[in-house]
Amino acid sequence: MKLPILLIALAVSISGNLFAQEKENRITIAPAEREKVLERMTSMVVPRVDFVDTKLGEAVDFFRRSENDCERLQTAPKPYGFIIVTPGLDERKIKKLSVRDIAFHDLLNQCAALTGSCIYVSNNLIEFHDGDRIDPARFVMPEGKAMDAARNIIIPRLDFVDTSLEEAAEFLNSRSADLVAPEERVQLVIDPSADSQTLIPQMRARDISLADAAMLMALRTGNRFASDATTLRIVKPK
Repeated sequence: MKLPILLIALAVSISGNLFAQEKENRITIAPAEREKVLERMTSMVVPRVDFVDTKLGEAVDFFRRSENDCERLQTAPKPYGFIIVTPGLDERKIKKLSVRDIAFHDLLNQCAALTGSCIYVSNNLIEFHDGDRIDPARFVMPEGKAMDAARNIIIPRLDFVDTSLEEAAEFLNSRSADLVAPEERVQLVIDPSADSQTLIPQMRARDISLADAAMLMALRTGNRFASDATTLRIVKPK
């Protein structure tokens, strides 16, 4: 594999028509966070990328390392977390991609097009899925005080393989307790209506918000995600 060359810098301007173009591409952004996420992704300009027979998993690893080092908007949280959701998608290859001075948003879109994938972006997480387009209705998140706090609790790393909902919730609550002050903590609860022993087959991520982690846990186990003023809840679908 020819190593990609990637240098990231902040652009001084944002392409105004990208807001209108978003519906035409393979990237779907959480509706509540659309404006700030799109501003962040279009403000990051990549001077040069050269991919030759590069697996999507390798490209994502490189994006992760590079984004950790780049300058970010003052309003941005920690670096993006990346996750390839569909099994086997990480092995698909970008045969050739050579671009200059391209916005990070457009670069991700091209990588998705070349690998037959699509992308969902929330506040702090970039997910790759199989297919042409994500149905945003799948990712509608509840609103409220607990959700606002959970979006700002960033879990450095999680690695669930055949992990029960109960075990996963215990892990996330423990990590949250280590990361934030007691008055800022949000509890993740498995509602009695849901089977706490349901297994999450596989879920790996880095720098993922507690809100995104809880949403993915619900999706992976066929449950629903809800919240109230103080807790996040995984509940049985209606």
